[in-house]
Amino acid sequence: FVEILENSWNTFSAAPPSAILCLGLGSPTASQNARIQLAFLTETCKLLNVAHSAISIYDPVFTQEDTAFLEKELQMTVLSKENARFISLAFTQSANYTLTVPTLCFMPHCDIELYDALLRANWCQESLPRLFLLGNQLREYLENKSTRTLESTVPYLLRAAPLLTNRPLPISNDWPTAFNNTSAQYFRSQTDIEHLVAERRPQVAETVEDRNKQQQQPDGVNAADVSKVSSPRPTPSVSE
Repeated sequence: FVEILENSWNTFSAAPPSAILCLGLGSPTASQNARIQLAFLTETCKLLNVAHSAISIYDPVFTQEDTAFLEKELQMTVLSKENARFISLAFTQSANYTLTVPTLCFMPHCDIELYDALLRANWCQESLPRLFLLGNQLREYLENKSTRTLESTVPYLLRAAPLLTNRPLPISNDWPTAFNNTSAQYFRSQTDIEHLVAERRPQVAETVEDRNKQQQQPDGVNAADVSKVSSPRPTPSVSE
């Protein structure tokens, strides 16, 4: 785990992460997997020389005990529900979390819409190069779901996944469900990013009804050809 993550980050950036964003961890007081993943996160900080104060973390299942432990004992910043703007469909509709510095995004076993929301919020030449994702292998979604379904639900992930360098973590015999299908992922080159953002911004279905309508469209109708979605100005950002 440690060697793969360290080598992957060093390939991505010569400097340590300026910030870490952790989403979807689960409740450390209620989940053993969450505790193991949190321990892995703290070890990652030691490995990459990142202070706990540089970590922004959020999960809607956090209890008051979780929040107190993360903030007071570990000195992490627990985001408010309003600032996280990610978990659940309601968050993905207005995801605004832009990356202003090179950021390690630790997102273990998050919903596919959450990964798409993060990409959507950072779909520009300045932000995508700052994204280092440690989470589910996004390419596997391309193999397990139809292009039409992906186009109507997660169009940013559909376009980005084939261009990501993918370095899977080994299967853990001790904690198989905590880290299965986890991979370090980042864009291979600035040229790939330029080609991505040069295309018309994909359309995202905003409601379940809209998604059903898109999935019922005949072949040849491309959601990327629909009018460009206007994105709200980003409010929260990850910074030291």
